[in-house]
Amino acid sequence: MLVIRRAAPTILKSCRSLSTVVDHTSVPTMDTATANTNDRELTQYEKDIISPMIRVDQSGEVGAYYIYKGQIAVLGGDPKLRPLLEMMWDQEKHHLELFSDLVGEHRVRPSLLRPLWEVAGFAVGAGTALLGKEAAMACTEAVETVIGDHYNEQLRELHALKHPNKQLNYLSKASIDVYAMTI
Repeated sequence: MLVIRRAAPTILKSCRSLSTVVDHTSVPTMDTATANTNDRELTQYEKDIISPMIRVDQSGEVGAYYIYKGQIAVLGGDPKLRPLLEMMWDQEKHHLELFSDLVGEHRVRPSLLRPLWEVAGFAVGAGTALLGKEAAMACTEAVETVIGDHYNEQLRELHALKHPNKQLNYLSKASIDVYAMTI
C-alpha cells in the first residue's frame, strides 16, 4: 500500500497530461516543405501521430515478450518445442528493444499499464501452454496475426504523411521489419 501512496502523485500527474487537447493545425503543407525533408525535425502534428504509435507498439511488444516467457516457463522442458519458443522469444526481445529505443529517442511517455501487460502476457502464455502445445501455438498464431494487421495499418498511416523525414522512415522500417517477422 505504501508503494501505491508514493506512486499516486506521479500517476495522477501522468493521467492529467493525458487529457490535454492536441492541436493539429501545424500540418505541413507543400509550401513549408523543403527540398531536403529527410533532415528536418518532426512537426508537432507528426509527433502527435507517432507518439501514440510508439507507445502502443512498445506495449504490444511487452505483451508478446511475456506471452513467450510464459509459454517457455510451462513448455520449456520439451526438447522439440523449446528451440522454436526461444527463437520466437528472441525475436520479441529484439522488437521490444527496438521500440524501447524509439520511446527514448522520441521522448514518448511509456504506457502506465506496462505492469498489467507483463502480468497479462505471462498469464496468457502460461495459460495457453498449460492447455497444451496446440493451444499455445494457436495463441501465438492469433497474436501474431493481430500484430501483423496492426503494423500493416500503421504503415498505411505513416506512408500517408506527405513529407517523411529520416525519423519517420526509421519508424516505417521498424514497423516493416516487425511486420515481416509476423507473416
